[in-house]
Amino acid sequence: MITTKNQTPSRRTIPLTASGLRLAGICLAAGLATAHATEIGQELAVPRHLQDGEEYTVPLPTLISHGRDLFAALWTVEEGGGRPLTKGVGTPLADESEPLLFPRNFNRISAPDSNGCAGCHNAPYGTPGGGGDIVGNVFVLAQRFDCATFDPDDTIPTKGAVDENGDLVTLDTIANSRATLGMFGSGYYEMLARQITADLQAIRDADTLLNAPHFGSLFSSFVTMEIRKLYGHACLPWDGHHWCTPAGSGVDLVLPVGGRLVPIEIHHTASVAPQHFRGLKAFRKLFGELAPTGVLVTMAPRLEAVGDGIIHVPLGLLLGGA
Repeated sequence: MITTKNQTPSRRTIPLTASGLRLAGICLAAGLATAHATEIGQELAVPRHLQDGEEYTVPLPTLISHGRDLFAALWTVEEGGGRPLTKGVGTPLADESEPLLFPRNFNRISAPDSNGCAGCHNAPYGTPGGGGDIVGNVFVLAQRFDCATFDPDDTIPTKGAVDENGDLVTLDTIANSRATLGMFGSGYYEMLARQITADLQAIRDADTLLNAPHFGSLFSSFVTMEIRKLYGHACLPWDGHHWCTPAGSGVDLVLPVGGRLVPIEIHHTASVAPQHFRGLKAFRKLFGELAPTGVLVTMAPRLEAVGDGIIHVPLGLLLGGA
């Protein structure tokens, strides 16, 4: 009987006989054919592709799984893998009498140099979408050559050994080595950027922007990032936090400084009023001597004390203005 180690045979196991092995082979072949729906001899890494618009209708986990399959696929010539008659820049070969067919279909310098994205983007731990070791570096600009050979007898410009000026290239001059970048989340980030761009383009004047319901949050995020830049310029580790209570009190940013806490409230306003530092007062009341000073950042022009232990800092001063 065909069983795995420590497995008790069941009524559905196949007898270990010639007929049984043939039956197992037929079942396996049928299963593979059903799973991939391809013809015998046909090699397809991704048998089925989504149609245009289908990405809006399939469940999100299915879409993510399909994207992973595309990124990790080892593309074959039957799916369009390779570029026998074109350079990596999309133009025709300099010498079309020698198409990029085996054994010239792969070239570590001038490319193609991988069967798929994950061949290079696989760090850490072999995870598709990540960065890559130095062995996966890209040789930028070498793709303008048909097939890099460094053959001194080859005199055709950008075929394999000489550049556009007819000068013989070397490994140092043919291209620039570039690291394989990590791409985790790139698709989502790009779509988020597109959505933000569309929202901003829909706002046609400054008044509409200033009165938009989410502008306060955008302004607060902007100021927070400017403060974070100051930390970066000073080579200080960032340890910023947000504080809020169920009752609705809160401050936009809390920075640990010298064993104390500095709460910072941010408002887009040209004048300072008591309601702008209610969160600071609540924070200082809760933390006492641990938070001796609060900071209010607005568009108002004056640097001044505006309350007990609360200092107003103009945004212009924070950004480096007078």
